[in-house]
This record gives sequence, structure tokens and C-alpha cells, in this order.
Amino acid sequence: MSGLKLRRLLDMLDLVCVLLASLMAGVQPPAAAGAQMRDQFGETASVSGLHSEEAVVMVVTARRLRTVKPWERAIQERYEGLASVLVADVPDDSPAEYDRVAAKLLQRVPEGVRVLIDMDRAWARELDLDTSKPNLLLLDGDGSVVASVAGRWDPELAETLFIAIDRLRGAR
Repeated sequence: MSGLKLRRLLDMLDLVCVLLASLMAGVQPPAAAGAQMRDQFGETASVSGLHSEEAVVMVVTARRLRTVKPWERAIQERYEGLASVLVADVPDDSPAEYDRVAAKLLQRVPEGVRVLIDMDRAWARELDLDTSKPNLLLLDGDGSVVASVAGRWDPELAETLFIAIDRLRGAR
């Protein structure tokens, strides 16, 4: 099988997984959604406390936070008003402490963009996420994860997320 055919087959399998996950609405919300975390401004919040409708939670290591920017831009252009929540994971092997991570985010993240800092790795542990790459989790209004994609921005990968968002929004 050629590399291109294999890639297309894997893409189709990814799409099937997203569609199956979107059918699983009603699965319990992850406990991580209620975990209290501080943002770079020192304010405490949880993902579940930041939205009331569906939302996209983007979880990635603090060092690779800029890799979610293309995702965030595309989602906001296509879905005006769809809540997105940024969660910066701090890996166990990192010597960084909250104050250091918060200071870096204050320097590097545009003003007005809030990033929850997951020092306990609640999201990564509970959902077994590889946070070295962006993880985009689509939550329904109840906070249940109904679809997810992982990886750097790619139009084909984005389309799998967009299909899940369209399905979720069509179900309202």
C-alpha cells in the first residue's frame, strides 16, 4: 500500500473515531473539567466554570502553547462565539513552578487571553493525553467529551473536529 493510500486510510479511521465519539454524548464529564487551576493572572477557575454551552478545550504543554494558535484562529473564524479554553500542562519532569510558568505566559500570551495552568496534570493523567502536541477536546453543554483530535494544525485533521462540532451544534 502506498504512503498516500495509507495516510488516507488512517485519516478515514480518525474521522470514524471522531464520529463515534460524538455519538457518545452523555458520557460522564471528566473530573479534570472541575479541577481548580490558576491562570497566569493568579485567578482560580475550572474549565467547567468557564463555559455553559459546548466548548473546545485545548490542552498542550506550556512550552508548546503557541502551537494552538492556528487551531484557535480557525475555530473562531468558523464558529463565532464557540467557547475555547486553553490549558497549559506542566509535565512532571519539568522543574518549573507555578510562578515561573505564569511569568512566562504573561510575557508571551497576548493580553486578554486566559490560560489555565495545570500543575497537577489533571487533564493529561485522566484522559491519557500526550501534551507534547495540541489536544483539542470538544465538550458538550454538560461538559462531556464528545470528540477529540490531537496534533498540530492540519486542514484534514481540522475537518474531523469541524464535523464533530457541526454534529453537536445540529443536535441542539
